[in-house]
Amino acid sequence: MEDIQGIDGLVLGSELIIMKLCLHLRYLLTRQKKIDLKGKVGAAFCSYGWSPEVVDLITNRLKGFGWRPLTASYS
Repeated sequence: MEDIQGIDGLVLGSELIIMKLCLHLRYLLTRQKKIDLKGKVGAAFCSYGWSPEVVDLITNRLKGFGWRPLTASYS
């Protein structure tokens, strides 16, 4: 976790299995609480057609940690 202390931003993605984020991402988001990364920029993605709600789940988690989410539009 100390490796991400000095980052400016982070882009996270995951599949959604039975309405849960993948194990590795859940672990990262749980451990992230111990490091102050408020004000950093974050973004989320998922594979097209596979549980687009994953983007909302990750984005809401990042907002809860004080991250500034980037948004994108689909065309």
